[in-house]
Amino acid sequence: MGKTLQMMVRKKIVTIFASCVIAVIWAPILGGENENISFRISIEKNTYLEGEPIVVVKQLTNTSNKKLIVAAPDDLFTQYSLQWVDGDVKKIPRLMFVRAALPKDYGEEVTPHGVLTSDYNLIETYAYGLPVGNYFLRVRYFVSERYYRCWQGEIWSNSVNFSVVSPEGEEKDAYQLYKQARDILNTHSTQNYPFARKNLDKILEKYPGSIYAKYALFLKGISYQRMQADGKQDFQHAIVEFEKFLEKYPDIPYFSEQALRYIAHEYYTLHKFGEAKSTFQKLPDSYYKQKWLKKLGVSSK
Repeated sequence: MGKTLQMMVRKKIVTIFASCVIAVIWAPILGGENENISFRISIEKNTYLEGEPIVVVKQLTNTSNKKLIVAAPDDLFTQYSLQWVDGDVKKIPRLMFVRAALPKDYGEEVTPHGVLTSDYNLIETYAYGLPVGNYFLRVRYFVSERYYRCWQGEIWSNSVNFSVVSPEGEEKDAYQLYKQARDILNTHSTQNYPFARKNLDKILEKYPGSIYAKYALFLKGISYQRMQADGKQDFQHAIVEFEKFLEKYPDIPYFSEQALRYIAHEYYTLHKFGEAKSTFQKLPDSYYKQKWLKKLGVSSK
C-alpha cells in the first residue's frame, strides 16, 4: 500500500512538472523582446482631450545578427489591450472592421537591427472616443504559421499610460461641433453628411487654432470619400480636401500618410493612373506600397 501511494505521488509530480514545461514552451513572450525581435509602442503625450486622436507608434526591431522576414506590425497582426482605470473598458463603444486576408507570402525583409514601424489611431477602434479617465495600453503582436515566410510567434509590447480630460473654453465649443460631425460619419448616416460638413467648416472658421481643426479638415475628406445623400461617392472633392490637409499639415503622424493613401486610391478609382502612381511613390517603402506600384506596373524603387 505504501509503495502504491509512493508511485502515485511520483506520477503526480512528473505530471505537474511536464505541464509546467509545456506551459513555459507555449507561453507568449512578455515584455516586448525575444531572441530575434523586440516590439515596443509609444504615444505622443500623456494627456489628451476628449475625442482627440491617440496615435500609437508600433516599432518592431530585428535584434538578431541575420536578416529576417517579418510581418509589419500593422493591424492585421496587432491587437490592443486597453485598461480603463476608472471604469469598464468593455462598455466603451467599438467600431469593428472586416479586414481582407493577405497572401501567405506576406512579409518584409529586415536587416540586422533594422526597424519596421506602423502608426495607428486608437480612435479608429474606439470610434466614439474614450471617456474622461486614466488608461493603460499594451499591444499584442501575433503572426501565425499561415504566414510561413515570416517570423512566427506572439509578443506583448511594453505598457504606456495616458489620461483623457475634458476640453474647456473655446476647445469645448469646438469639440461639440467635432463630436457631432464625427458621430454622423461613424453611423454612415449619409443624408446627414452635409450637416456634418457644416460643423467641420464652423470649426475651421471659428476655431482655426483649436486642436480639433486639423482633424476637422481630414474628416471633410472622409465625408466626401464615403457615400453622399445622392448615393454617390465624390472622390474628386475628397482629393481636394485631402490635398488641402497635406498642404497645411504635411507631417502629422498617421494622418498625413493616410491622406496620401486615400488620394492615391481615389485617383486609381477615377482611372487617373499617372496621378495614382506618383502619389503611391510618395509613401514610405513598405509591402503595401510595393504591392500597389506593382499593380500599376512600376517599380517602387
